[in-house]
Amino acid sequence: MPSLDNESLRQSIQQQAFRLVPPLQREKVNLYLDSNILAADDIVGPEFQQIRAPRASILVFADLDPTTNFGHPCMYHFFDASNGNLVESIPARFPPYGATKPKTFVGFHLPVRTGPTPSQLKFPPI
Repeated sequence: MPSLDNESLRQSIQQQAFRLVPPLQREKVNLYLDSNILAADDIVGPEFQQIRAPRASILVFADLDPTTNFGHPCMYHFFDASNGNLVESIPARFPPYGATKPKTFVGFHLPVRTGPTPSQLKFPPI
């Protein structure tokens, strides 16, 4: 699978994806760009969602509720791999990956902390 290596295209896509988030939601939504270029008709996310890449695309995953572990509202934004224009935005219920986020998914807007909270961390006794 080819990967996105054009930095100006990457930045353009990230800026567009950020602007897709309503201003009042920007501190509640995490955004990730997948550096793999999807082929037209590739299945994205769990197969039962039946979401397919509309053409050769760069995917931006918008996690609308990052602190929730299971199915919850999210968006898949598909950008044309050649020019970076938004092609389609599709609402989804699950992230586009399984239990582990692939290394190709890079967070570029992460206002919501995920993972253990400080109160859940175990510190050795002093």
